[in-house]
Formats: sequence, C-alpha cells, structure tokens
Amino acid sequence: MNSRPNSSVSHDGTAKKICWLLAECCLSAHQPAQALDAVRFIEAKFVTKPEDARKKDGTLTSLASLYHQDGTLTSLALRMHRYRLRASLQLHNLSDVASDVRLLTETDMSRAFIESYSEYLSGRGRSAVSVLNRVAGMTLPPYRATGEHVATMYYNNLACIHHYLNKPNVAGYYLRRAIAENDTATAPPAKTEGDRYGGVPVHAIGGSRHYELVYNAGIAFLHAGRPKQAFDCLTEAIQVYHTNPRLWLRLAECCILAHRQEKHGDEPGTAAGVGVKRQSLIQGSIGAGVHRKLILRATPTAASSDQISAAIPNPTLEFASLALRNACLILGEDGEGESPVTVEPANPVTPDQVQTLRCSVLSAAPVDLTPHHSQVHTLRCSVLSASPVQTLRCSVLSASSYVHLCLGDPVLALEDARKLLTQRLLAPAQRLLGHLYAAEALLLLDRADEALEHLTPDLSADVSLHAPDVAPSPVEQRWYPNSPVGARMCLQYNMAVVRTVRGELELAWNLLRTMNPAAPEVPPQVVQLALYLQLKHGTFHLLLSTLTHAPFVP
Repeated sequence: MNSRPNSSVSHDGTAKKICWLLAECCLSAHQPAQALDAVRFIEAKFVTKPEDARKKDGTLTSLASLYHQDGTLTSLALRMHRYRLRASLQLHNLSDVASDVRLLTETDMSRAFIESYSEYLSGRGRSAVSVLNRVAGMTLPPYRATGEHVATMYYNNLACIHHYLNKPNVAGYYLRRAIAENDTATAPPAKTEGDRYGGVPVHAIGGSRHYELVYNAGIAFLHAGRPKQAFDCLTEAIQVYHTNPRLWLRLAECCILAHRQEKHGDEPGTAAGVGVKRQSLIQGSIGAGVHRKLILRATPTAASSDQISAAIPNPTLEFASLALRNACLILGEDGEGESPVTVEPANPVTPDQVQTLRCSVLSAAPVDLTPHHSQVHTLRCSVLSASPVQTLRCSVLSASSYVHLCLGDPVLALEDARKLLTQRLLAPAQRLLGHLYAAEALLLLDRADEALEHLTPDLSADVSLHAPDVAPSPVEQRWYPNSPVGARMCLQYNMAVVRTVRGELELAWNLLRTMNPAAPEVPPQVVQLALYLQLKHGTFHLLLSTLTHAPFVP
C-alpha cells in the first residue's frame, strides 16, 4: 500500500478522510513509519501556519490552522498529535512521546494511557501503575460511543505492568477482570426484525478483544506455574492466531511444564523440591535388621503411555511435539526471512487499541542484517526483525530436542540439537542445552565416543540466556537467574554417565565424587548413578554412608 495518497483528490474532506483511514490502517498493521508519512501528508496539504492562514487580499484560506485564536489546539491538531503519539509508541521513540504528550490536557484520558505506557517502556513499572490509576477517577465513555472499552484497556494494562514486575498471579487476576469487562461490553444485543447488527454502531462491530486477552491470561498462568490453565487459554487463542509461531511455542512450554510437574514433582513456589523427588527413588524395603534390602523404583520409560491422539489438544508431550513442528514450519528454515511471520503483539495497549503482553523467551537487540533479512512484517502485531526470529527459532529447536528425548526418539532429538548448534545469535545457555541434548541422543544411539565430544567443561563457564553483546534487563535477570554451579553439575553428571557406559568407571566416579551424592540438594539421578558405581567398585562402606545420610530412606 502506497503511504502517500494521490493529491489530485478534489474534495478536501474526502481527501482527509482517506488520509486518516490510511494512517489508521498502517497503525493497525503496526507500520508506524508509513502512518507518520500519512500524517505528514495531512499536515502539508491541509494545515497552514497562523501567519499563512490569510491570502494577500485578507480573506481566509481553505487550509485549517493548528490553533484557535485563544491558543488551544483545534480538533484536527489534536487528532494529528494522537496519531503521532501512537506511531511514536510503536517505534519506542520515547523522546518524541514526552514532547508531544504535553500538548494534551491533564483531563484527557489518552494522556494517562500514553504516559503510563511511556513509563512502562522506560522500565518504571510502579510509576506506570500510579499514572494509569488516574483513569479510575475519570468519566469513562460508553463502548458504543467510541468502539473501545476503556475498562478493558485499563485492566489489561495493569495486568501487563504487573507481569513485567514479576507478579504473574496479580496479572492473571486483572486479566480475568478485563475478560469479564470485555465480554459484557461486547455481548450482542437482541436483534430486532430487519436489524442486521442488533443496533450496534459500525465502529463498534468487531471491537471485542477476547482472544488477545485470553492469550495474555495464558502467558500469565504459564509464568505462574499453572500450565494446565495456561494451556486452556492458549488453545482458545490458537483458534484465531494459528499462524503465530511463538504461540505454538508457548503451548509446547505448557505441555513440558505439565509433564515435569506430573513426572518429576516440579512445583514452582513450593518447598517440596529435591527431597520429594529423592523419596521416589525407593519403592520399598524387604526384610529387617542386617537382612534389610531396599528396592529401587524402576526408571519410567521415556515414551508416554497415554493412548491419546497428538492431534487432540491436551497438555502432553505428543501435542508439544506437534506444536513445535508447526512453529518450525511457520518460521521456516534458517535464512528464509522473506515470507511473513506472525507473532503475538509485543506491548500493552495504546490509548486507542488493546495490545498484548510483551513476553518472549529471549530478547535481543537489533544487529547488522542483510537487506533481505531486515524485517518480517506481521498482521495485527509489531514488525518482527530477523534478530527475534533467530532467537525464537533457537527456543523452538531446544524445546523440540528435549521433547523428542522425553518421547524416546533420539534420532529426531539429535537432528534438532544439531540444527540448534548451527544457529546464529545462540545464547550460551542454549548452546549448553544443545550439546547436552546431542550427547544424550548419541548415547541412546550407542555412540558414546561421539557423545563425549559434546561434553567439554568450558560449556558451563557462561549460562546466560542472551546472545553475546546483548544486555538483559534487570527484570529478565530475576526471572531467569544464571547458575553456573548448576550447569557445571549437570555437565559433570552427563560426562559421568558417558564414562560409565564406556566402562571407564574410575573416571566416572572421580567426576561424580565432586558433586557430593549424599547432599540433599543433589538430584536423584546423581544418587542412582553413585549407588551403581559404588556397587561396581565394591565400596560398600561408601554405599552405606550414602544411604544413611540420604533423607529418602524409608
């Protein structure tokens, strides 16, 4: 679409309407640069400076001035400023926003939304909440008068800000209120005979933001450690955003978290932790006294035993595999950056439009890109450049490799891990996961020598979740804490397993001994391997010591 309309339109009113429609379409399609071009065209063709508002003979020109005689802005000027502000917010030009927002009055509801959004983008979440609360004391226009429900936008913005402040449960509460407000306001009235739209104004038709709010709620539930509720919300949103690769990734993450909570007892926010998991190592005991014997619980098989089709939406690993496959197909192979890719909207609402939650697995700053990879245009969401596409592809491949390992398919897991290790903008933590998954897949394929090549101690030196030269925000650092010690222990355990399979029991025990298997914080897999090695070495006193000090002995 050409952003500059033909200036030969004879009627000024029609020309202005065409320009406003073009600007609105560009903003709705998240093309703020083109929207600014349309606004500049309006200013150049239909607005004049006060000193140029009269002809030489003293009569007024047909062009409108930006100001009334008392110095206040005209309705045309206010509309132009609002469009500029919306475009600047989408471009994250906070300096332009700060200068233009002063032209709006304190009682203008748009000013409260804009200033709150600006504070949010600046990383000042608490200040954003304080500014946004000014809306609660204002008179809210009815939905049918404007086509937008202010209460819905208010609660959605509060949810976005609290999510940014690492309060997903509070965000979920506000999102439930936003959904209720939206559904009540947009409920279709009873239609009368001959009334096709039930008395709903044209500008209010299709104004429901239900699926965007449901998507936000799914993200909040996922971060709150409630994967099944998140899965229900996201499966409802996928009916509309089925070409959104990040949404498919979120569905897969719900399945993975539900699997871990069910199989491994990973309950976020609880103190159960490793102790509960270690208790599951012991199935029972036989005999008494010196003849007492402990029975270790059998290791569950990797593949799921549920006889449920992967095509049916359920929080299972089979459905996660299907969701990740869809995400890969939508993203395309590395280097295919010319086709459109749809992702979820990236920011909370503007004064005129409900946006969605900014919540990606990784965030990366723009980098130098080739011309055909500079941008990926999307519908109803922000323009996605090649840098976020790369980080999204890395997240999809790492999750896919993990899922295939859990499902007992080392061939596909190895394929995804190798693809992951060849990606650009690969974060150190993802590189570590790629090597670990590749090593485990090779070990399952009886290729222990190749597996050992993927396990080098220097991998655990850096486990940050951002590509090099990308600085994470403080909130991201709190949400995803780096743990080099944990990474080193995981790497040592995997190296010990490979050494054990190769028959190098002494080297395996030397690696495992530094992890202190009797410590309560050590994962149960380490304890199992330690017991096996102690039995093979015949060091029964160490075995008894491990069992005596372990808190899981019944």
